[in-house]
Amino acid sequence: MSTNSVFLKKILDSCIHDLAASFRCFVRNPDTDFSRSRKISFEEVIRFCLSLQAGSLEAELLSFSGYSPSVPSSSAMIQARQKVLPECFVSLLRQFNSRLGLDGRFCGMRVLAVDGSYFLYPENRKEPLCWTRNPHTESGKNSVLLNAVYDLRLGIFEEFCFQEHHNANENKGFAELLSRRPDWNRCLFVADRGYESFNTFAAVREKNADFLIRGKGGKTGIQAGLKLPGREEFDETVSIVLCGKHTGNTKKYPEKYKRIRTESAFDFFREDCREYRMTFRVVKLKVNENLTEILFTSLPRETFPPSRLRELYHMRWGIETAFHQLKYALGALALHSVKYDFVIQEIGAKIVLFNLGQAVVAGTEFPPKSRNGKARKINVTRAMEIIRAFWHGITQRPEGIEKLLRKYLVPVRKGRQCCRKNTQKKAVPFNHRLP
Repeated sequence: MSTNSVFLKKILDSCIHDLAASFRCFVRNPDTDFSRSRKISFEEVIRFCLSLQAGSLEAELLSFSGYSPSVPSSSAMIQARQKVLPECFVSLLRQFNSRLGLDGRFCGMRVLAVDGSYFLYPENRKEPLCWTRNPHTESGKNSVLLNAVYDLRLGIFEEFCFQEHHNANENKGFAELLSRRPDWNRCLFVADRGYESFNTFAAVREKNADFLIRGKGGKTGIQAGLKLPGREEFDETVSIVLCGKHTGNTKKYPEKYKRIRTESAFDFFREDCREYRMTFRVVKLKVNENLTEILFTSLPRETFPPSRLRELYHMRWGIETAFHQLKYALGALALHSVKYDFVIQEIGAKIVLFNLGQAVVAGTEFPPKSRNGKARKINVTRAMEIIRAFWHGITQRPEGIEKLLRKYLVPVRKGRQCCRKNTQKKAVPFNHRLP
């Protein structure tokens, strides 16, 4: 009998096959690329990117080919990968997600976190937009910014895009992600303080969606220019008018009419009207005796009181955990190229594999409590390693891998906190890979 893991693997196999059937949409030269019969087809390039682990390129090819004497050379695979556009993995992710048929709504809404994370790869000065010099040395590092939308209830990535290091801008990345789909209706976007801007607020509302964004404190944030109570906690509704230039109203009513500076982006003025009306809530919450936080939201007060907003924002940490799983459990710190297009190919493939793993974990039944009554969950880090091996064909047991996943359970530690470490680990260099 087919298990859930086998069923999900077949879904991803089917998505790859369908993608290969329309491969001309995802190659650089549709008239010539993969037009002749070759040892490496478009579909095999996609599967190879999904199979990459942390070994050397030749070791990865040997493993991928099952140690066959007809294993392709590293040069042949590189030439084949050059023909493939990285956007194919975005399309593959969409197809796979749509066939999962999952629905994890909270109060009738999809709760989506949006955030960005830098991914490092070995130094390459021929990519000036991705290269930065290390302080006090002649050497440097390369990095790209992954902007992603992550479903906090389902635990899967919904959409993603990349930016070079020197072109990185999380607000622009979020605007691009929003523009890729016409319908974000009944979605709630939860974001950290880096996304606080009037342009972001308006972009979300124009898509018939809602936002919950943490604000900056002090004199640099939006709240500094608003008339708000001086209490430790409050929940205020603010209505303002954004203006493209100074008018009599901006001088007479500075707390209601806000001028958008020339250097600040705002995409929703019209030629016949340089004003934009906006209403949102500003909520100040007391986290502990010494710390308060500001939240901006478009959610109604009746359905979403401050206590519920606190719960929703707390869920945002799920995307941070997902980035950690991509980098360490799935090996996105050990990429196999210094070319920008190849780098985002690999990270895109790991996002697809991550969603497969999360879907398998979500469908695996296990005793929710231990013998002493403590809540448990599947160890996702260990699960990613098992599912990657399952996808590669290393383990193909008839009962699937659910029984193996149930062996790795960890306690649920609610309310656990620790200091966030800002130290950034280096990318794994090529000469440190397993032979």
